[in-house]
Amino acid sequence: MVTQMCLITENLPPWIEKIRKNGITLPIMVGVPGVISPKGLVKFLLEYGTENIERILANHPELREAYDIVKMGKAIMTNEVFDAGKLLEEIVSIDGDNNFSGIHFTTFNQPEKTLQLCKNLINE
Repeated sequence: MVTQMCLITENLPPWIEKIRKNGITLPIMVGVPGVISPKGLVKFLLEYGTENIERILANHPELREAYDIVKMGKAIMTNEVFDAGKLLEEIVSIDGDNNFSGIHFTTFNQPEKTLQLCKNLINE
């Protein structure tokens, strides 16, 4: 089973508990964003109608400026990339019962860059 793209890790433990109590024992792959700029991630979240944008911004303050820029309609060019490393550390830290069988990256049409991100994370 693959989750939707996870940006708020505190939601994972209660969700896992709920599905396990309901008899679902499938392995879980956690969905996370791959390589994307903060502005691109915010645009994606807004376009696909996330209900938790304020909670996401509270958990990822580095996205707040990008959110404000997107909401104001300003176009900017940036070389910044959303740091999935911190998010993955949080996911690993809450997986005490080994509920997760892997990670699923949303590549945002950048599979080579996402593959390089994976290689970098393995080497850290």
